Amino acid sequence: MVELSQRKTALFSAILQEYVETAKPISSKALVEKYGFEVSPATVRNDMQELEELGLITHPHTSAGRIPTETGYRYYVEHYLERDRPLQSNVSHTFQAVWEVVETEQPERQIKTLAKAVAEVAQQAVLVSFNPYSFYYTGITNVFSQPEFSDPLVMQSFGVLIDHLDEVMTNLQPTSSRDIDILIGTDNPISARCSILVTDYQISDGVVGAVVVLGPLRMNYQLNYQILKYIKDLLINQSPTHD
Repeated sequence: MVELSQRKTALFSAILQEYVETAKPISSKALVEKYGFEVSPATVRNDMQELEELGLITHPHTSAGRIPTETGYRYYVEHYLERDRPLQSNVSHTFQAVWEVVETEQPERQIKTLAKAVAEVAQQAVLVSFNPYSFYYTGITNVFSQPEFSDPLVMQSFGVLIDHLDEVMTNLQPTSSRDIDILIGTDNPISARCSILVTDYQISDGVVGAVVVLGPLRMNYQLNYQILKYIKDLLINQSPTHD
């Protein structure tokens, strides 16, 4: 993959941001008007064509606008994800407040409560394994509410996922030295229609397992990564990480 110019990087980022927020393709004219590109829509169309030839974006048959491809999301994660960016204070304070309620509870209770908070803030599904023989999930309705999952066949596939959660979670452990894996589309063993972020955890009394954030390809990878990193640090340190 060639390195993108500054303008094409900004253009690609704008297309990705727009689609994550709206689930709708965006046209060259709308990009110029909304994101302030100081070039004509015709120039933006030429740049979009080059991005499409690189496999980073595509256009649905029913629209002249563009959306990111699976390759595009993967390129974004590999090149633009800010792994050291701190979680916004208002979001971290939410998790700190949850932790203060459960910090004296049993570990599984702590993790389940935090998982519910993650699902609510991220608006994704969260899957958790414990030791790794018991399992928990929450936020599945967040996934079903996404427009990508209006297809009954897709919903049926998620029913199968839940029925076989023990097999799925047993095999889901992070493999990278970064401790949080991001598996997009066809890299994702759960479903090629989804992406996951997965990390392991271990807390003081020996409770170990994995936490998975599951959602459509069109997810906010930056926010979900920051949330999962924050929760992992919280479980390891057993105290809130203050800003």
